[in-house]
Amino acid sequence: MIRTMLFAVVAALTMLSVFFGVASADLNFGHRIYSTSTCGGAQKDPVHLMFWGNGVLSVTLNEFASHVGWSYTDGSTMYFADHGVCTSQDAQRASAPDYYWQRGHIRFEYVEYYSPYYYYTIAAAHMDWCYPHVAIDYDYVRDALANAFAAAGHSVQSRAWSSPGSIWVVCLGDGWYEYFDGNWKLIEL
Repeated sequence: MIRTMLFAVVAALTMLSVFFGVASADLNFGHRIYSTSTCGGAQKDPVHLMFWGNGVLSVTLNEFASHVGWSYTDGSTMYFADHGVCTSQDAQRASAPDYYWQRGHIRFEYVEYYSPYYYYTIAAAHMDWCYPHVAIDYDYVRDALANAFAAAGHSVQSRAWSSPGSIWVVCLGDGWYEYFDGNWKLIEL
C-alpha cells in the first residue's frame, strides 16, 4: 500500500516537472531584438507583445490591420532569438513610409512551437523618430496597440516579462536613454 502510494506521488511529481519544463521551454524567446543575423552584439527594441490563441501570423496581421490600420511594410530587417535559434522577422507594419521622421512601427515573428498559449506571434513595437530612425516610446506604443485590441473586444493581459531597461539613442547629434518598463501585453485572438 505504501509502495503504491509512493509510486503514485513520484509519478505525479514527474508529470508536473515534465509539464512545467515544457511550458517554460515553449516561451523560450529573447527579451529584445537584434540587428544582426547571429543575434549577437547590441540588443535593440524590447519584445513586449504576444498575440496568442489563434495567433498564427496571417490571423495576427489581419487582426492588426483591422484594429490598428498600419499598412506600410518598409523598414530594416531585425532578428528574434527564438528557442535557441536566431530568425529574421516574419513581417513588419508601420503607420507611415520609412522616410517619414516620425511613425509607429512594429516587427512580428510567428513562433512555431506547441505552447500552452496555442499559436502565438511575438512582436516589438516602437515609435520611429528622426532619420535615419531611432526607436523611442516602447511602452507608449505597446500600450496604445493593446488598447486598440481591447477596444475591439479582445482580451488583453499585462505581465512582467523582463527587468526594466534602457537603450542609448542618438538623433541629430543629441543622445539620451530611452527607457522601457519590462512588461508585456498578451492579446488573445
